[in-house]
Amino acid sequence: MSTQNSICSHTHNDHNGVEKAPVIVVMVPFPLQSHLNQLLQLSHLISSYNIPVHYVGSTFYNSQVRSRSRIHADPANIHFHDFPTPPFTSEYSSSDFLFPSFHATKHLREPVSALLHQLSSKAKRLIIINDVLSASVVQDAQTLPNAKSYIFYSVSAFDVFTHIWEAMGKPFQLEAEIIPSELPSLQDCVTPESLRLMTDQYQFVGSKAGELYNTTRSIEATYVDLLRKVMNGNGKIWAIGPLLPTITSSEWEKRDQIVRSTAISKAVKTLMATDEGKEMRKRARDMGSAVQRSTEEGGVSRMEWDSFIAHITS
Repeated sequence: MSTQNSICSHTHNDHNGVEKAPVIVVMVPFPLQSHLNQLLQLSHLISSYNIPVHYVGSTFYNSQVRSRSRIHADPANIHFHDFPTPPFTSEYSSSDFLFPSFHATKHLREPVSALLHQLSSKAKRLIIINDVLSASVVQDAQTLPNAKSYIFYSVSAFDVFTHIWEAMGKPFQLEAEIIPSELPSLQDCVTPESLRLMTDQYQFVGSKAGELYNTTRSIEATYVDLLRKVMNGNGKIWAIGPLLPTITSSEWEKRDQIVRSTAISKAVKTLMATDEGKEMRKRARDMGSAVQRSTEEGGVSRMEWDSFIAHITS
C-alpha cells in the first residue's frame, strides 16, 4: 500500500508534556463469529498502516474469534480487551440465535465507555468503528471531544440500500435490473425477536462521521452510489471490502426451513452439469478476478483503504 507503514509513526505532546498518539482506533464488533471476524480482519488492515488498534469484546467471544482466525499471529499494535459478561439465565426461542449476542452487547457499554475515556486522553484523535448492531455499546462516545464514530456494515451495500429505500417509502424509481421485483423483506429474513433487538440498536446510531461497508466498488458500485444518494451528504461512505468474501444463494427463499438434501443435490447438479452452471462458474471467475484487481496497487478497494486512512489521520 502506498501509504502503509508511514502513518502514525510519530507522537504529539499535549500542554502537560504527555506524549499522545496521533490516532488510536477502537473496534467494537457485534459478538457473532461472522461479524467478529470481519472487524478482526479490518483491524489487521488498519494496523498495517502502523496505527494502533484496540479490539474490544467479551472474554468468550474474543477468545473464539482469535482461535478461529485465519491470521494466526496478532501484530504488536492490535490490543485485545476482554471484558467478562454475566451468563444469561432467561429462556429464549431456539430460533432466536442472536439473543446471546445481544445479551453480551448489553453488558459491554460500561467497560467500553471507561476504555474510551482512558484512550481519549492518550490520543490526538480517537476513531471508533462499531458494528451497527453494537451501537448501544459506544453511545457515550459523543461526550468525548476528540472522538469520531464510524458505523461498520457486515452485509452488502445492496442489502442495506434496499432496506433503507423501502423504509423511506421508495422515494425514487429504480429499474428492475437494479432492484428485483420479488425481493424478500427484512421481516422474511430474521425472527421477530431478532428484528426487535436490531431495532433497539439502530436507535443508538445517532451522529456518525461515516460508514464502512464490507464490499467493493468493483462489484457494488451502483449500490454504494445509491447509498450516498439516500444519505444526502450525511456522512461519508467507504467500500473497504472484501474482508470476508461469501456467497448467498438467491434461489433459497424458505429461510425458516432446514435445507433438504434434495435441494442441495439439485443445486450442485445445476452448478456442475448444466449450461446455467457453466455460466455461473464463469461469472464467479470473472468476479473473483475483479475483486483480486481491486485490492492491488491502484485498485478501487486499495484506493478506498488509503482514502479512509487519510481521512482519519488528517
